[in-house]
Amino acid sequence: MRAGMARSFVLINGLVLAALVFVVLHFTIGDMKAQELRRISRDIVRLGEDSVRRSEKMVSTLAHFYATLEQGRQDDERVTQSVQHLLTDGAPLDAILWATDSDVWYQEDIQNKTRYQMYRAQLGWPGYNELMAHMRGLEFGQIGYLYKAPWAAFTQRSSAGEAPVALVVKLRTSSGGTGVFMAMTTPDKIFAPSLKAYADDLARITMRERDSGHVLFDRRMQDSSGRLAGFTTERVSDTLQMGGKFWDVYLDVRPSRVAKVLSSSPWAVGMIIIALTLVWAAYAEKRQRQEQKLAEMSRTLKGAHTELQSRISERDQLFHALRKSEREYRAVINSVSDVIFETDETGKLVFLNETWKRITHLEVQETLGQSLFLMLDPHDQMPQKEMFEELVRGERQAYRIETRINPGSDAFKPVEIAFSMLRMAEDKSIRVVGTITDIEKRRRAEQAMRDAEQRFRGMFENSISGIYQIAPEGRFISANPALAEILGYNSPEELTVAVKDIGVQIYVRPEERKIFVDKLLFEGRVSGIETEVKRKDGKRVWIMENARVVRNERGSVEYFEGSIWDVTERKQAENTMREARLQAEISSRTRMEFLANMSHELRTPLNAVIGFSEIIKDEVMGPLGTPVYKEYAQDIYDSGNYLLKVISEILEVSKIETGNRELAVTTFRLPKALKSCMIIMANRIEQAGVDVHMHIPDELPELVAEELGVKQIMLNLIGNAIKFTPEGGKVDVTAGIDGATGELVIDVTDTGIGMTEDEIKKAMQPFGKVDTTFSGMKAGTGLGLTIVDSLVTLHGGRFKLMSEKGRGTTARVIFPASRILNKKSHNEAAEGTHLKVIK
Repeated sequence: MRAGMARSFVLINGLVLAALVFVVLHFTIGDMKAQELRRISRDIVRLGEDSVRRSEKMVSTLAHFYATLEQGRQDDERVTQSVQHLLTDGAPLDAILWATDSDVWYQEDIQNKTRYQMYRAQLGWPGYNELMAHMRGLEFGQIGYLYKAPWAAFTQRSSAGEAPVALVVKLRTSSGGTGVFMAMTTPDKIFAPSLKAYADDLARITMRERDSGHVLFDRRMQDSSGRLAGFTTERVSDTLQMGGKFWDVYLDVRPSRVAKVLSSSPWAVGMIIIALTLVWAAYAEKRQRQEQKLAEMSRTLKGAHTELQSRISERDQLFHALRKSEREYRAVINSVSDVIFETDETGKLVFLNETWKRITHLEVQETLGQSLFLMLDPHDQMPQKEMFEELVRGERQAYRIETRINPGSDAFKPVEIAFSMLRMAEDKSIRVVGTITDIEKRRRAEQAMRDAEQRFRGMFENSISGIYQIAPEGRFISANPALAEILGYNSPEELTVAVKDIGVQIYVRPEERKIFVDKLLFEGRVSGIETEVKRKDGKRVWIMENARVVRNERGSVEYFEGSIWDVTERKQAENTMREARLQAEISSRTRMEFLANMSHELRTPLNAVIGFSEIIKDEVMGPLGTPVYKEYAQDIYDSGNYLLKVISEILEVSKIETGNRELAVTTFRLPKALKSCMIIMANRIEQAGVDVHMHIPDELPELVAEELGVKQIMLNLIGNAIKFTPEGGKVDVTAGIDGATGELVIDVTDTGIGMTEDEIKKAMQPFGKVDTTFSGMKAGTGLGLTIVDSLVTLHGGRFKLMSEKGRGTTARVIFPASRILNKKSHNEAAEGTHLKVIK
């Protein structure tokens, strides 16, 4: 047992030690290699930057040299020697060109040893203007780079195998003009020092412009034996700034022999430690007995079996989790309303979600492998195939199209296909992912919108009312034919062209337009505004206008829209009715003034008739000889009093209607005034045999009104209630303060014969009498309720008459709160005088 534990301990420790040493060495050596690669990258980029700076300095020196020369001295022998001195052996320049705005043109090809002093187009070099066209945005003294140019000299060098690069600089000449200096070279010459220094370390170097992706330099390096680099390289990248642009530099670095040895050292050390561990374990194993060896082997095999079973279980769990995740992923994909598809680089379908079946009614498995483009409208197949191939080649970005797809029947279905992205499959083949959207419902919705717009346009054109849209400054944006007809124009087009300011050209009073617009801006919507406007022919008409403000998303006013009706005929009818009403009021006032005058004239002789009849009936001057004369005198007296009452009521009504009735306002207590009314009415109450109850709280506040007028109101109402209530009936008089409004409310309620709605309207009219067969009822003048309503109105109050035929009537007088001197609430009204008169 102990031997087995010792052996296991040796094995475990050896394996742990081997793994630990392997990890430490692996990461340490990896870090050393990474540092070495970064060092090489930094050195190469630094050397490259130095080469670029030297080239730029040389170009700048030559440019300034030529700029300081006098015109026409470029081919001078001394100048030539100076240039040759600057262009020493190994100079990274192939050719130079100097051109100015004063027709100086000088070109020297250092590589081919040619020199030209006059510009000739057949040489393939640019002139001054061509150079300036490629140097837009370049400041004076600033060096720029050209690596693409249409000139023959440039393209011929490109075809030779090396992409040329031109360094250009714009300078002021000694004569004050503008000169352009261009030097031709190649990236290989610029970066020669860095490439030469690290020729054995580099396998490949690539320079690409970051913005445009243009590859300036891509070269495979040879080692010292002249062989090209193999595949055992590691790539590093860095950034180089040249000509105001950033260039990404990619370096494929060969591992050195030392690096190769160091890379394999973790494995070698690990294997040595494992080998030593195994030797030591074998040595320990030899020391055990055979039985112990068999037992140990049995336990080892059992442990291995258990571990294997555990791994199998873990693998099954991972497999089930993967299947579950795949089902959930497919459920999400299949729940999308659009078809999600994937094709290979030829357009054959390799994946479809279940939405394909819902849209086309075709099985997914039957469709896979078919070409997507063969299902399209025949007119779209070739153009879409070409666009798809451009996408696969990287010449086109993601795009979408609208077309028709044939799901297998003769009918085509309108769809929108979006080619969204490219991806790389596991087998390194290209896959195109996209979506197919059924746009048939959208097409129907768009058609419905067009139909609705057409219907709205029809309503707009055929409406009998004028409809418009007006800019805030008063210019018509749009108008319908009805509006043009109302304003006297032949067409909406003529109206919109002719009217530039509706306030000045259309409105009779322009200030009304300003008031209308201010109100519209404040309220947002106005309606029922009547205005007098001018037609095109100058005729004035009345219109009624509704309008609202339309604002944009920023809250600014876009325009006003509204409608107009011609209400000229209605306005004329209203004026006619107003004049007729005025004439009727004048006639009524004339009649009332006539009655008032006649009443004054009748009262003088009537007083004499009443006075002498009273003397005769009372036999003041002595007894009458015949008793019947006394009865005649009583009839004359009663008729005279009745006639005097009629004349008094006519005078009262005439004063009110002619505006000559003035209130003699005083402050008095209502309970006291009502008690005096009950004393006056005592004889009539007794004769009628009616039970009269008065419920007036003694604590009622004082009333600011005409006491005589209030008594007249109450005498008329109580008198009418007694008159129209049969014997044995009841009359209730109540008063109180309305807690909600503070108004004084007086009710006179009877259990009399009552009235219908039509009879109430008739009773409220002057001289209006209700026909009735009630026995014992005496005829009246028909002015009582008219006087009551007029007096209540003079006090600023309201009079209401509520009745039900056969059940009784309630007359309600309401005085406003302003007529109450002391506003107090009376939650519990104390019962006042109760007067009951029994026949």
